[in-house]
Amino acid sequence: MLKLVKIVLIGVVLSAGIIGAVVLMTPLTIEEVPRIDPSASIDPSGSDVEVARPDLVSDNRQVTLQLPTVRLVKGTKELQDELRETAKAVTEAFPKDSASWHLAAQIESELSQSERAEFFWRKCLELKPLHFGPYLGLAELLTSKGRFQDATQVLQRVFELGGSTEEVYLKLGEAFENQGKLKEALDTLTIGVELFPQDSSLLYGLGRLQAQSERLSEAENNIKRAMALGGENKKNLSTLVGVLMRLDKRDEALNVRERLKEMSAQDHASSGQGESAFQVAYDAALSTSAYRIFEGCGNLAYQNRQFSMAEKYLLRAIGQDPKIASGWITLSEVLLHQSKYGDVIEVLQRIIELEPKDLVYRVNLASVGHKLGDTQLAESTLRQAIEIDPNSELVLAALAKLHAATGNFAKAKEAVALLVKLNSSPEVLQLKEYIEKAASQAVVDPP
Repeated sequence: MLKLVKIVLIGVVLSAGIIGAVVLMTPLTIEEVPRIDPSASIDPSGSDVEVARPDLVSDNRQVTLQLPTVRLVKGTKELQDELRETAKAVTEAFPKDSASWHLAAQIESELSQSERAEFFWRKCLELKPLHFGPYLGLAELLTSKGRFQDATQVLQRVFELGGSTEEVYLKLGEAFENQGKLKEALDTLTIGVELFPQDSSLLYGLGRLQAQSERLSEAENNIKRAMALGGENKKNLSTLVGVLMRLDKRDEALNVRERLKEMSAQDHASSGQGESAFQVAYDAALSTSAYRIFEGCGNLAYQNRQFSMAEKYLLRAIGQDPKIASGWITLSEVLLHQSKYGDVIEVLQRIIELEPKDLVYRVNLASVGHKLGDTQLAESTLRQAIEIDPNSELVLAALAKLHAATGNFAKAKEAVALLVKLNSSPEVLQLKEYIEKAASQAVVDPP
């Protein structure tokens, strides 16, 4: 009977690369999140240790959460009231975190409470956030209220932070245009297109301003590029018709006009429901926004290490739409922080259903399974991953580590040999060396 007494393997900090990534490849953003290493029970110093941790099965395998399976449907008024309570809760819980005021402002904006939204965004900006969302949100609100100069000042603060996005250039160009500063608007959008040449909204905005400035050939080119990237809509088709007519390209303009008529007829037919159609559209938009808001609250609580609160809001987001993977992913990270491995397994299985081709989550599931002493779950999960991609370096490295950690050195060597063929990097060769060394130092009981 073979008995593994000592293994000098894996529990070694490896340099960044595939081996280091396999420890637990969750898409984590906070360094403090505990990484579950399949070799966590293996002491690199060579002292006698258990290979598996069956004691964790009873302590941590318990499933404590009731996970949503279908979308939670609430009436519009009920959802609006819940969102208002959420705004109050997060600002009271995290008054010094700018993200709480940003979330509250988004909620009030979604509920068409512009004065309260502006108040919350101003509170947020007082805390000098380094992300651009609050600046964009406030600028859009100010633009909708016709306060274009104020919007310009808010957007320019983004550049003072040393960054920019496509939307910043688009909204700043719009603010300049609405102040009658056409040159500044053109310059802003030109820079935006140079920085983000694949953004259809910037291309269309630049083309539209060029048409106003009689730069018709440039306008035609940019509007067509925008349509090629972002598709046709009534707005860009209508602008293109005018540009083509002024360029005396009448036949092409007539063809575009026919497409515009067809699109307008379709829109008219679909909008024949009147007020009821508007209500349906509003309810759908509010439901979508609610998911984003609840998920944002969960992330906020997570960043502030309030894990129970994070669970609450992430579960609420998932209840709003169980088909969106991002809420499940963040929930798995929150649960890992609390060593709720039974719940982590359930959540990872949901993520795999939503993202069946993303092997990272299968490696995570295998890692948790091994942590709990469930070698069967760990190995079967990695075998399924190998069937999806036989050449996945991530999975082969995880499989080699798992087999070595459980004393199956023949299979460990087989997996690492395949890995070396794919990638003979120093990290991979280091793993191969560890496995060979561990195999040679394995002690067996006498017959």
